[in-house]
Amino acid sequence: MSDIILETKRTILRTQKSGDIDAFMLHLNIEPVMQFLGGVQERHQVEALFARMAACQAQFGHSFYIVQDKDDGQVLGFCGLKRVNSAGTNLTNNFEIGWRLRREIWGNGIGFETAHAVMQHGFSRLRAPHIVALTIKENLASIALMRKLGMARAAHLDFNDPEMPFGLNNPIIVHEIKAEEFAK
Repeated sequence: MSDIILETKRTILRTQKSGDIDAFMLHLNIEPVMQFLGGVQERHQVEALFARMAACQAQFGHSFYIVQDKDDGQVLGFCGLKRVNSAGTNLTNNFEIGWRLRREIWGNGIGFETAHAVMQHGFSRLRAPHIVALTIKENLASIALMRKLGMARAAHLDFNDPEMPFGLNNPIIVHEIKAEEFAK
């Protein structure tokens, strides 16, 4: 059983349920999706991700949520807010927005639609004073979405992650939006 957290025009954002890991392994654990996230993972790594998502939900009352298509029920990925827990940063416990979506839906607006709803939820319901997004400079598509969401580059918050997966380059670059900026 899962709980619906948010709805957008085309999607439902919900907590995880049985079968979601299988959908992730099939549709999201592929090289184009995982290119800037450390590469394709073993099942136990995806299971650990889901365990961290559930723990964040239990501890803070929010997490990365499963994005499900309203029409056909397919799992499209995840989007949500977690607390920053990366090594090497002073942003620990700040609200961090993140997403991972199926390759075949890139460019159709679902990323913006779901991330915008998550940010609205973060500012209005969770009372986040600001929200950050973390990536690497090579991840141009995520950077473009951050900018479309109204986030601004916050270079003074960049950091080197000592746990950076092999093949990815530091620094972690940070984008940020404050509650009052989002409300405009």
